[in-house]
Amino acid sequence: MPNQDITIQFASAKYDALDYFFQKYDTTIEAELAKHLKRLYQSNVPMKVKEYIERDINVDVNSDNRQHHGHSQTSVQTTVLTPAGQPEPHQETQEYQGMSMGM
Repeated sequence: MPNQDITIQFASAKYDALDYFFQKYDTTIEAELAKHLKRLYQSNVPMKVKEYIERDINVDVNSDNRQHHGHSQTSVQTTVLTPAGQPEPHQETQEYQGMSMGM
């Protein structure tokens, strides 16, 4: 199953502040967003829908012969805005691997 990129706009000064303090905790904004997305998914999507999605993911993985042993990837992309509200030219996309829950 392909990953979906998520792009959000956030004020540059606020992004820089978060980035600075997250470095002290040895984490990144992208990693924290990925954790929150996982929690949102777990708490809002009904169990039957999760089971259906996990079954589809397992079928895709097996058909590609690339089994990831229960791991899935989440891509999170952030857009940093300049004070004028325009996206900064340099954007990074990071992928995070996490455990997926199969039933």
